[in-house]
Amino acid sequence: MGLALAGVVVVSGVLGHGAAAVSTWQGDAIALVGTLGWIGYTRGAVRFGALDPVEYSALTVIASWPVLLAVTAAASALGIAHRPGAAALLDAWPALLYVGVVSSSVAVLAFNVGVRALGALTATAFLNFVPVSALLLSALLGKPVTAAELIGTAMVVAALLIHTRLSRPAAGAPVGPAAAGPARNGYGPGSGVAAAVRRAPSSCGVAS
Repeated sequence: MGLALAGVVVVSGVLGHGAAAVSTWQGDAIALVGTLGWIGYTRGAVRFGALDPVEYSALTVIASWPVLLAVTAAASALGIAHRPGAAALLDAWPALLYVGVVSSSVAVLAFNVGVRALGALTATAFLNFVPVSALLLSALLGKPVTAAELIGTAMVVAALLIHTRLSRPAAGAPVGPAAAGPARNGYGPGSGVAAAVRRAPSSCGVAS
């Protein structure tokens, strides 16, 4: 994990590139707060392990509405944000549609499916890849990639590969329901409907 965090620092340019570099500490602070929020969100799968990814996604979306409304109202009252007019909404509707459908629905649901498949710990480790994906997108848009950014990317990828390798079960370890044990990070064969189905008697009335 330390190697991945070091790679994130290098990729994001937190250390700067000399005296003439433009300070980005405000954006870095916001990104840090957002990352901590994602970590808490991912760990929430442990507390609500009986929910499947669709149910957990829906629960968190519904629970976030009061927070979003409160923040919007506070920002409007303080003059930080202003209510957009009809023309502004008309111009911004493609971006709003993308944010609402792709990044706020499809992406979150896909992330929760990944948490179920990999476990919360591994999914949290993959959050370190966020600045790398941002770097790749900026490169596709024509931004030159520096040597430091390439080194940081290699550090993040290496850390994820090491983590994935160490997280694999040992060779020859028992597999299947007998070896599954309790649900991993709140998800798995020992939680929710799957466990209830295994414990339920046969509905056909045929003795085993």
